[in-house]
Amino acid sequence: MKTNSRTSTCIIVALIIAMTSTTVQAQLCKTDIFNREGTVHSVGPATMAFNATSKKVDILFEKTGGQANGHLEITYKCDSCTTNSTELISFDYGEANSTKTVTIDNVKGKRISMRLVNNSSAMRTISYKVTVMGRTADLLEPDANKSPNLAIGQTKETYITKPSCTNRTKVRIFTNKGRAEASIRIWENVNGQWRDLDTGTVSAWKGPTLFEKIYDTNNSLKIEVKNRSTAWATSFDISVEADGKIGESTSGSANNGKVSKPGKGNINN
Repeated sequence: MKTNSRTSTCIIVALIIAMTSTTVQAQLCKTDIFNREGTVHSVGPATMAFNATSKKVDILFEKTGGQANGHLEITYKCDSCTTNSTELISFDYGEANSTKTVTIDNVKGKRISMRLVNNSSAMRTISYKVTVMGRTADLLEPDANKSPNLAIGQTKETYITKPSCTNRTKVRIFTNKGRAEASIRIWENVNGQWRDLDTGTVSAWKGPTLFEKIYDTNNSLKIEVKNRSTAWATSFDISVEADGKIGESTSGSANNGKVSKPGKGNINN
């Protein structure tokens, strides 16, 4: 029986589409970047600044008290901008307990400055609260060392992740340098207690090695990567991301057998 080449091509394309549609992508979780509360008089503006740790940020301004009018001036330079951009949040007299939001995009790694100006007389003040929220799949802290070198002699790196906003957490540890074997130990925070979740090893002795798993939990994880060698050093890259869909339920415990599709290299676990 002969198979039409056009039919075969259509079948292959359909299979690729079906496989792609079932692939779970990393989800973006909201995360706190900056918070400030205070009171501003007319003698001078309140100035504040932060570094954006996600591509898109939401700046929420709440006038919590006072009789003055004024505005919050937000200055930044996005990835595609040639000059600084400015956004304004204005508020009038008597707008206490009202919240206004500005969303800016393409600002990851950028410095964002804000000036809160009181336009009224010296007798009137502004009490305020500023909250900046980011959106990221990354569950590691911004200052975490994601590409460390582990020297000879049982040196290690320990990470505490943020809880996931989804029903799953994806851990990926990849090594392609050094000759030492590194052990991996993972704990899950359940009701304030660290419980053993999983173990594994990675080594670049015979080529790149990848440890990659998806755990059925939205709890915070503690991850330890330790150089087991007394003669060799090693280095690795680590990422921990929210996986699955926001709003799906989870049992709160991990399924150690659920492993994501491997990338380049070998799986050792």
